[in-house]
Parts: sequence; C-alpha cells; structure tokens
Amino acid sequence: MGMVENFLSGDEVNEIVGEFMSMPRQFEPANDYVNIGDRLDLTEAFYNLPTTLKYVSRFEEYLKPIFGPNIKFENTFTRMYKSGSFLRTHTDRKGLDVTISLGLKRDVPWTLNVSPRPLSSDWNNSAQYDKSLWMKEFMSYDLYPGDFCYCFGRKNPHWRDRLQCESNQNNIYSFFHWRYDGE
Repeated sequence: MGMVENFLSGDEVNEIVGEFMSMPRQFEPANDYVNIGDRLDLTEAFYNLPTTLKYVSRFEEYLKPIFGPNIKFENTFTRMYKSGSFLRTHTDRKGLDVTISLGLKRDVPWTLNVSPRPLSSDWNNSAQYDKSLWMKEFMSYDLYPGDFCYCFGRKNPHWRDRLQCESNQNNIYSFFHWRYDGE
C-alpha cells in the first residue's frame, strides 16, 4: 500500500481526460460498490480506454519491485464521480488482485480510504463482515491529477465517503488492475 505523486504529467493526464470526455461512455446503474446519492443514477465509465493502455508498462515497472515479477495486466476502468457519489467498503473481484487508483480530475478533495488490515478470504457478501475492524485503522489518499495509490485490491478493503460537490463539479479516476500469481 502506498502513494506516488506526479507520476503522470499534466499533459498525459489531460490526454486521458480529453479522450474519456470525447468517447461514448458506458452508463452504468449504481451497484453494490458505487452509488450516486440515494438515487439509482447512471455513472459514466469506460473499460480499457485506449490512452490508459499506453501507460500499463510504465506502471508495471513501478509495481514489479513491490509485488514481484508475476503480475499480469487485466484491465483499466475509468469512471466519473458526481455529487453524492460514494464507494462502499469492498475488495475487488477475483483477477483484480493488484490495483492502482490514478487521479485524473479533482474538482474537490475526495479521499480513497484503504485498510492495511487484509481480508483473509474472498469477499462474497459484504453484509457478513464487521466493517468497523477496517475503519479503525486505514490510510487516506487524496489523489491530485497524476498521483496514484496502489494496494492489493482483492485483500485490502477500500472505500470513499459521500462526495460533496456542486452539480457542475466531478472527479475522474482510472483504475488499473493486475492478476497476482505470487512470487
């Protein structure tokens, strides 16, 4: 678990955001992990945005000394979060073992909280877990454009509280995922 500042330049971030804003994005309903307020609004997202893919090897060069050489790229996912959004406490699904959260647009501060207390089994039903264990000790990462944080997304529970911003504001993040096959 950690954070790196200014990994991508302003021009690189602007290229990703520009492509995201110009592409026909998927509109996904709120789900068990992401919600927009108390409504079932649609979130705007894009899997494997082409511009994000050109940074995969650069991120891997950074990650391999930390996680070992046996990580295998799985996908990227870019999402825009609007007023009222929140991210429930969760771990990532199987195959998304190592996760990077990359800040792209930050109209308002909105920390990603990550617990160093690992989940010892697969996350099948979040209702069965006492989330207070993770919420007692966690790291908060406020990602500016170009900053990223990394963790074992499948083992480290993570969440975001409700996003408080004006209706014309939003934050955008890209998530990069790798399978982890051990050392």
